[in-house]
Amino acid sequence: MFRMGEHPDLYKDAFEELGKFIHKLAEGNSTSENVIFRLASHRLLELYDQLDQEDWSSVTGLFNRLLTINDTNWMDMVTCGDKNNFDDLTAGSSDSEDDDGGEDDDEFSEMRKKVINYVAKIAPAGDRDPSESCEGIAVKANHTCTHMKAILVKQLEPLLIGRILVSPNIRIVRDLVDKLNEPLKMANLLVDSVKDFTQVSKRLQDSLANSDLAKAVKALLTLLETKPEAIPLSLRKLIRQMKPFLQHWFNPSSDSEAFFVMMDKVANVFLSYADCMDFDRFVIVENEPLLEKQSLCLTERNQYLSGLVFLNLTEKSEEFPPQIWYKIRHLSTLVDGTDSIIASRRVLLSRDQPLVDLKYLSFGFSFLQDAVERALIHARTQKTVQTGLYAQQEPYPCVNVDTFNVSMFLGLFVLLSWMIPSALLVKNIVYEKEMRLKEMMRIMGLGDAIHWLAWAFQAFMFNIFSIVFIALLLKFGKILPDTDLTILFVILILFALSCICQCILISTFFTRTNIAAVFTAMFFFLAFFPFQLSVKSRSAVFTHFTVRLK
Repeated sequence: MFRMGEHPDLYKDAFEELGKFIHKLAEGNSTSENVIFRLASHRLLELYDQLDQEDWSSVTGLFNRLLTINDTNWMDMVTCGDKNNFDDLTAGSSDSEDDDGGEDDDEFSEMRKKVINYVAKIAPAGDRDPSESCEGIAVKANHTCTHMKAILVKQLEPLLIGRILVSPNIRIVRDLVDKLNEPLKMANLLVDSVKDFTQVSKRLQDSLANSDLAKAVKALLTLLETKPEAIPLSLRKLIRQMKPFLQHWFNPSSDSEAFFVMMDKVANVFLSYADCMDFDRFVIVENEPLLEKQSLCLTERNQYLSGLVFLNLTEKSEEFPPQIWYKIRHLSTLVDGTDSIIASRRVLLSRDQPLVDLKYLSFGFSFLQDAVERALIHARTQKTVQTGLYAQQEPYPCVNVDTFNVSMFLGLFVLLSWMIPSALLVKNIVYEKEMRLKEMMRIMGLGDAIHWLAWAFQAFMFNIFSIVFIALLLKFGKILPDTDLTILFVILILFALSCICQCILISTFFTRTNIAAVFTAMFFFLAFFPFQLSVKSRSAVFTHFTVRLK
């Protein structure tokens, strides 16, 4: 892989030949026998292969070097809107204007004034509404974002336009804020460049339509239809793929599918969303009490995001100490609350919902902390940290979320299934006592144990059919598809045995059948509520009470 600038002669020759090829093609002199056309076509393919092998990582560094002239960062001037910076930069040129007095100097002076006026117009400070402020911080009363009316975007407004307050106001902190502000300056410059493009996009398209390049493309498409063998095979395939676009890209601006017209539409969509963001975010305040007042005022207007307070610094601090203490005072609704140290007991699933469980990542706290740490390292060592940020949640067992969740009602359904049979069982046992049949069997030598076992066995044999039916219904009816059938059988059998024993116990307290049946049904229903309370509250008291009750 080549690096940009290693072979400038190759690119120079290639583009010169490409320019000759475009002019020849625009004049309509390209034929199948035209040697220039063939050589330029092959040269174009070689240029395409060379560009594909290039390392484009140096392009960013090139722009950064262009933006830095005479140790004065033009990015600061463009994004901060301070005319004094331009006056200081251009003060030295005034003497030469007086000495020479030439026409070129006058033109340069006019150009310099236009640049200063343009920067003053597009600076972020120009967007502020001076009619309202929070302890000296301007508040945007009327935001130009058309998407801000949406409910979701309104909730995210602090992320988009919220201020970041920094304290204290000393030189090293201001330098740190300048370092943190660099990405926002780049973003602001990008938005301003896109705005400039939308103002000249139609003129660019008309110029493109009148250029030799448009004529060359039309001639190339004509050649593709009339003499396709004159074009190399690989280039022919590429042109065929691009034909639907080439037919419109170089048309005048009246064509809605022209290249710069389409780019203008994309740019306008981008600007409509870019208007929802504010790039003038950092505000330096004197001390933490003032920061608190300003943050409360901005929070009421939904324009506060976070605050940075550096603790072990004084007004005379010239550099950051080896161990620096600072606080990040994020908006309370954008981080987890501090009133609990563990999750609620009702939360059984993994905490992986971005807007609810991962607020520190989703709403910028962790990224702000990482940016501050990198800026502090750069301030101490003058080295940029290249290592990326990586975060991973604590492993959590796999969980299947059942959308047909009947666990809260399943206990009630089982209770209702056994309530009537249990009432009838108690009624039948008490009926023997009421009709004096039990005394007759006792006189004949029948013991109590055999009597209870007989009734229990009879009731269990009747219940076993219900148990089999209910278990199969739960398993194969897709109500509890992930539960083992054996577990269902065991649980239902144990519940049936528990109900039978409880019915035998209740029957000993009554001698009237109707009263015993009614009490049993009511008792079964009322005894279910402690179980529900124990499930809801997950309290050990209710759990022990329910176990002892059953």
